[in-house]
Amino acid sequence: MYTMLNNQESSKYDLYLPGKLVAALHYKLEAEESEIMLIYCEAIETEEAAHHCTELMRLAAEDVKSRRLKLTITCPIALKFMETGKICRSTAAVSSRMVHDDQVSSAAGQNQLNVPQ
Repeated sequence: MYTMLNNQESSKYDLYLPGKLVAALHYKLEAEESEIMLIYCEAIETEEAAHHCTELMRLAAEDVKSRRLKLTITCPIALKFMETGKICRSTAAVSSRMVHDDQVSSAAGQNQLNVPQ
């Protein structure tokens, strides 16, 4: 059974299986603007890494939704999951903007893809 902890001190969501850290999702929180940017996801435990990252994205999206934060994504893994619809339903109430990884370096993120609500 997975457990996700919001490690605010390190600005990341940590995903655990009993006794061990399996994945982390780093973020940047802009509290004044009520916005969170998902920067990158890393699988600590490489066995079943895709499954760990999928679960971490789902749980993080639920947290973002419950906190009513605007969401910006620069993480290619998170972007892939949002585009394929694997976690879109979880974030339907969140104002979401996604940045493709090839756009991150161009125009300082001005080319953003809007996600329909």
